[in-house]
Amino acid sequence: MSVVEVHHFSLVQVAPWRGGEALLAERLQAAGWPLPPLGAAWFGDAARMAMSVRPQRWLLLDEARRDTHHGSADFHAEIAHAVGDAGAVVDLSAARHLWRLQGTAMRERLAAGCRLDLHPAVFPPARAAATLIAQVNALVIALPEGWMLLAPTSTARHFNEWLQRITV
Repeated sequence: MSVVEVHHFSLVQVAPWRGGEALLAERLQAAGWPLPPLGAAWFGDAARMAMSVRPQRWLLLDEARRDTHHGSADFHAEIAHAVGDAGAVVDLSAARHLWRLQGTAMRERLAAGCRLDLHPAVFPPARAAATLIAQVNALVIALPEGWMLLAPTSTARHFNEWLQRITV
């Protein structure tokens, strides 16, 4: 089992203006970012992902943007340009921490501190949800090869310590 904390990535939230969901989806699709339905994730290349865990809100994540400040600003500008007047774009890169988890027993270990049913029939790959894990608001994304977790930066130390304990 492994837990890898990803330190450099870019993350933005996009939301349509009232009545503009179709236009927002069309513009982001044209820019190479299909928007998944609520509770799902879309995987692009190995570094790009879109997810929806709240109605009419999508998180777009790009791990290829490794330069924390400059890369994040470029990613935000790129997505804001694609969205145009169809919605709002907020950079959340500094507000969230990201972990990738792998291993055969990780599903069971993660379920011990999570309020979701992580059984493969209920939470298969490309599923995404917001929940509490170890008393921390977290986003859980089932990947084809493991799990991705996002948590607030303010609780990252506690959350990381909990993740390290469950993998021992």
